[in-house]
Amino acid sequence: MQRVADFSGTYRLVVSDEHLAFIERSFVEPAPAGEREAVRAEALREAADAEIEIEADGTFVSRSQGQEFYRTSLAAELSADGEVSFQKPDGQLVTLRFLGRETVLALQDGKPPSTFQRR
Repeated sequence: MQRVADFSGTYRLVVSDEHLAFIERSFVEPAPAGEREAVRAEALREAADAEIEIEADGTFVSRSQGQEFYRTSLAAELSADGEVSFQKPDGQLVTLRFLGRETVLALQDGKPPSTFQRR
């Protein structure tokens, strides 16, 4: 079994076309017409700066633009499929799939798959 600590480091979000569509659907379209450009710009800045960090002790941190969104502890070992799951503070389940040493895929219901590349 591989250990989560083997993947310690900081990973940056790769903003995909799916993410751009999600931002439009979830944040821009519901905003009042006069605020849409500002909402879009802020959401795109947040996505461009989004990163996750896995610390050697298994602590997982999600942040963007210097703001930490949450911090949690991961299980020490990955599953046989190379995954580890945890619940965000709001109760949403996140599964991290480790695709080699440089790439982490984050999967959450209602959001596009998020690929993170080691910085």
